[in-house]
Amino acid sequence: MTNGGITAQQGTPSYDDDARSGIAYGNADGGDLAGNEVAADTYNGIESSQTAAQVRAASPRIAGVPRRRTARVARGASLPRGQRDAERPNTEYTGIARSGAVRTDARRVDTKAAFFDIDGTLTSFSTHVVPDSTLRALQCLKDEGMKVFICTGRSPSQLGVVLDTIPVAFDGVVAMNGQYCFDNQGFLETEALHSHDIAVVTAWLDDHPDVVASFCECDYVYFNQITDTMRETWKGLGKTAPAAFVDDPHTRPPEHPTFQISPFIDKAQEIEITGLCENVKGVRWHPDFTDLIPADGGKPVGIQRFLRHYGYTREQCIAFGDGGNDMTMLQFAGIGVAMGNASDFVKTVADYVTDDVDHDGIMNALRHFAIL
Repeated sequence: MTNGGITAQQGTPSYDDDARSGIAYGNADGGDLAGNEVAADTYNGIESSQTAAQVRAASPRIAGVPRRRTARVARGASLPRGQRDAERPNTEYTGIARSGAVRTDARRVDTKAAFFDIDGTLTSFSTHVVPDSTLRALQCLKDEGMKVFICTGRSPSQLGVVLDTIPVAFDGVVAMNGQYCFDNQGFLETEALHSHDIAVVTAWLDDHPDVVASFCECDYVYFNQITDTMRETWKGLGKTAPAAFVDDPHTRPPEHPTFQISPFIDKAQEIEITGLCENVKGVRWHPDFTDLIPADGGKPVGIQRFLRHYGYTREQCIAFGDGGNDMTMLQFAGIGVAMGNASDFVKTVADYVTDDVDHDGIMNALRHFAIL
């Protein structure tokens, strides 16, 4: 722990170059997918036989349908705040106070907190590393006294492979798309999927045996099976890909809260599944799969938990993202910044579109808003 924030622990197992360049697979029996015996620390992951306490001790770091818009925002351009607020849906996020305030000049706001997505925002899909300019920006924010947070679809057990490369103490983590929020000072607020909905999704997977899905607990993520499609997707994440474990989704959920299920399905199948459930919605940051979370959840809900904890308003935060699961976060934050590598859908809901992650996008946006 450094400066009271979330950092890598000393003594973290090292991983060989092969594991960093692709995907490391494991199962609860300590073997790889070919049935070969392997050492437990070969995987940057967690074996199902471990207890939650053991996992926390070993963990490197514990710390919907797009809305149509007529406006198009070019890179490096701001959408007037009044126009963006006017085009927001009237629906409120559960548990989130919407002030409806309109800001005409974002530079005048006293920004207190910054929230960052990981994949495609902090890390590059091309180089699979955090750019030096982003590392400098994060440290400068800390030096200026701002609170900095991770806001990701990843689970806590999948963070270490990325956060180990960032020598900055984050003040907290919004994990699993807002469903698991924590810091190293004892703050913890969570919302798990309902047991009924988990059973519905699991039954649907039984009826579609070719579909692979991951089940996310607080300290353990496992797949119902491994397929070629999943292998290719994981390889695309390069050295930021977490380990993949196979376990039984019929037996674990009753004993272990499940916060997110991520099936590799298309949009039509996503609509089918969510229609069968009582309180589930899908959010996507990757075209191959969707993250199924509580319908009243999402990144804005997680952000609001930390804002309430520190006594900040949403106008006092800035958020950075690139994926479909970041859209509501960018709409909610006082300043919503879309990366240049984001899709057009994401860009049209942002206050500002910066350069891509590989061309100093985060640093340039912070300078644009005179935060740094």
